[in-house]
Amino acid sequence: MKNKIGLLMFCLLFGLPFSAFGVLAIKSMADTLSSWWTARDWMAVSAHVLRPEPAAVNGEATLRYIYHFRGRRYESSRLGLTADNDIGNWQQAQRQRLAGALSEGKTVTVWVNPARPDHSVFNRDLHFGQLLFLLPFATLFPLVGLGACWGAWHTVRMTPSKEHGPPANQKRIRSSEGQGEGALALFALFWNLLTMPIAAFVLLERPGLGAHWLVLIFPLIGLALIKTILRSRLERRRLGTTTLTLSPTQPTLGSLLIAHIEFEKPPGNDVFALELISEHVDRRGSGKHTTTRTRLLWEQELRIRASNKTLRCQFELPAEGQASEAEGRHFIRWFLRLNWPDGRHSRDFPLTITQAGPDTPSAAEPGTPASALPAVTAPEPVDLPSSLVTLTPLANGLRLDYAVSRHRSLAGTLALVGAVFFGTAVLLGSRAVSGPSIVLLVFAALGVALLVVGFQHWNCPLRIEASSHGLTVRGRTLLRQVDGRWPAGVVRRIRPTVSYSSRSYPQQRYFYALQAELDSGAKVSLGDGIASRAVADLLARRIEEALRRPY
Repeated sequence: MKNKIGLLMFCLLFGLPFSAFGVLAIKSMADTLSSWWTARDWMAVSAHVLRPEPAAVNGEATLRYIYHFRGRRYESSRLGLTADNDIGNWQQAQRQRLAGALSEGKTVTVWVNPARPDHSVFNRDLHFGQLLFLLPFATLFPLVGLGACWGAWHTVRMTPSKEHGPPANQKRIRSSEGQGEGALALFALFWNLLTMPIAAFVLLERPGLGAHWLVLIFPLIGLALIKTILRSRLERRRLGTTTLTLSPTQPTLGSLLIAHIEFEKPPGNDVFALELISEHVDRRGSGKHTTTRTRLLWEQELRIRASNKTLRCQFELPAEGQASEAEGRHFIRWFLRLNWPDGRHSRDFPLTITQAGPDTPSAAEPGTPASALPAVTAPEPVDLPSSLVTLTPLANGLRLDYAVSRHRSLAGTLALVGAVFFGTAVLLGSRAVSGPSIVLLVFAALGVALLVVGFQHWNCPLRIEASSHGLTVRGRTLLRQVDGRWPAGVVRRIRPTVSYSSRSYPQQRYFYALQAELDSGAKVSLGDGIASRAVADLLARRIEEALRRPY
C-alpha cells in the first residue's frame, strides 16, 4: 500500500505541471492564430518612424512610429500581433526595416484596427517560427501529462498479483509480433513532434546553406521510424495471425515438446525454421534508463515444411536446462521463434517451461505406443547458404571457403557512420573561426577509425581445411587475422558459440562462430557471422567428421 501511494503521488506531481505547461502553450498558439485571423480586416496606413529610444520596456521595440487615422494622431511601437513574439531573429529583422526607413526618410505601412485605432502593428503576418517553437510544448507536454494521469488511474485500480511464478501456458498461444510496436510508435510520435518543429524553426529563422542544415538528420530518423512501423503493420496484415498449441500444455525439462502451429493464411509448401530458445535476461536501471542484456542458454533449431496451413514438430527439452522464471531484474525465459523462408519475417511465441516433478504429465510417457502420440513432421535437411560458405570435398578431408562478403552489411554500416562523423567534423571545423576544437578532432579521428574498420571488413576471405592430417586456417575473422596449422590429434572438439547478437526491436538475434578447442586449452576461430544455429551445428559436425576420418 505504501508503494502504491508513493507511485500515485509521483504520477500526479509529474503529470499536473506538464499538463499546465501544455495548456499554456496551447493558449499562446490559440491567441496568436486568433489575432492573425482578426488582423486580416485591418486597414493599411502610412506611418513615420520616430528617433529610437534608449531601451525597450516589456518587450516593446526601441523604435516608435506615428500615424494618422480618421483625423487623429496615434503613436505605437508594436511590431507583431503578440507581445511575446520575440523568438529567433524576427523582431530584430523588423527593427532593421524600421531603422532603414528612418535613415532613408521614408514612410512605412502599418496595420490599424478600425474598431480600435490606437491598436496597430507594423507586421500583421503570421510568425510561423513562433508557432513551430510552441508546437512541441503544446503537443508533448499534454501527452506526458495524460500519460502520467493514466499511470495514476492505473495505480489506483491495479490489484497485487497472487502469482509468484511465471504464467501458465494458454491452450492456444498467440505470437508476440505486435509486442513493442505500441512503444515504438509512441517513441516515434514524441520524436517527430519534437524534432520536426525544431528543424523547421531553425531552417526558417536561418535561411541559406550552412552547418545548421545538419539538423535535418533528426527528422530523417523520425521518418525512418514511421516507415519501419508502417512496414511492420503491412507485413503483419499480409502474413496474418499465427497460433501455437503445445503438447503437453505445460512442458517440463527433460521431456518431449510437440509444437503445432496454425496459420491464418496459407503459407505455401515452404520450409520454415523453428528455434526453441532459452535466455537469461538481466535488467538494470529504472524508467528510461533501463538496459536489458540477454545471454543465450540453450537453443535447438529445426527445419519443417508447412502443410495445409499447419506446422507440427517435436523438440527434446534439455534435462539440465533452467526452468522459466517470473519477470524481474534477473529471470529465465523460453520462447519458440518461427522464421519465414525469406529470412525477413519471424514470430515469437512466449513459453513457460517448468521443472519436472514426480506427477508431471509428459507428451511421451515411457511405454506409450507411437500411434498414441501426435503425428509430427520429420525435419528437413539443413542447406548451407552459398552466401555464407562453400564446401569442397578433398581426397582425405574437407575445405570450407567462407564468402568474402559475409560481413558487408556490418562493414557498410561502420563506413557510413564513420563518413558522417568525419564529414560533420570537417564541415563544422571549416566554419569555426578559432579553428577546430578538441571535440571536432575526436569526431574526425573516430570517423577515420570507423572508415578503416569498415573497409577492412568489406572483404573477409577465410579458408578452413580439415582432414586426418590436421586443421589449417587462413584468412580473416570478424576480430582478427588467423593463420595456422594444427595436427588433428590435438583438436579436442569443434563447437558453435555465440559470436555476437543484434537487436531488431523487440527481438534479439544471435550470430554464431565456430571454435576449435585444443588439448592445450587454446581456442581457434573457424568462422563467424553464421545466422543459423542449425547451420553452425552442421558445419561443426562436418569439420569433426573430416578430422576423425581414418587415413
